[in-house]
Amino acid sequence: MLSNFQDQEQYLILKSHHIEPARFEQSQAGLLVEKISNISVPTLILWGGRDKLIPAEIGRRFAQDIPGSQLVEFAELGHIPHEEAPQKTALAVKEFLQGQQ
Repeated sequence: MLSNFQDQEQYLILKSHHIEPARFEQSQAGLLVEKISNISVPTLILWGGRDKLIPAEIGRRFAQDIPGSQLVEFAELGHIPHEEAPQKTALAVKEFLQGQQ
């Protein structure tokens, strides 16, 4: 199964959170990972700290790999923070956009 993952670190993160990596096989995870650092526009990453589908470590890695990006991690939220706490996430988006002016 590991051969389907181009990124062994991602595989290990998923396994450490008791998430079955096979769930992600259909999405061909990792095919564009080499291009993520080419993103050159202001990028806001919203992540739920209790995301059981895609661990917060992945969001942190995105933030590290996307130059100048901003990560807002909501420790108490899960996989869909914008639905779980729409006002809180909208405020984060508003603050991000105001900072881009």
